Amino acid sequence: VILHPLRHCFLGSTESLSVRIPTTLFSWFVSPTSVPTTWPHWIISSTSIYLKMWLYLLLLASSCLARKSLEGSKPNIVILLMDDMGWGDLGHNGEPNRETPRIDQMAAEGLTATSMYTSAPLCSP
Repeated sequence: VILHPLRHCFLGSTESLSVRIPTTLFSWFVSPTSVPTTWPHWIISSTSIYLKMWLYLLLLASSCLARKSLEGSKPNIVILLMDDMGWGDLGHNGEPNRETPRIDQMAAEGLTATSMYTSAPLCSP
């Protein structure tokens, strides 16, 4: 059996993956008295390939189901980045002299990030 669709996923090359299945291995489907007591080496070594295949299929199926459940609801994300503005310069942070009704409404109904950090001490490249 040559598994052409799986060769790039598991081998990472253009070589094909060939697997030979002995006929005596699956004879217990026909006769339950002939269940093999020892397994050939190729079953043990290819376990990781089959595990990766099942995990990939599970991830694919779960992402398809998650996408279907989120089709009707799209989040509204608004990010406001301002230069030279302090923490208390907006109405929702306690500034009494500036009126920002729309920003105050968005802050009251949504999520506000109050702890932002920078990796450099100044605003220049």
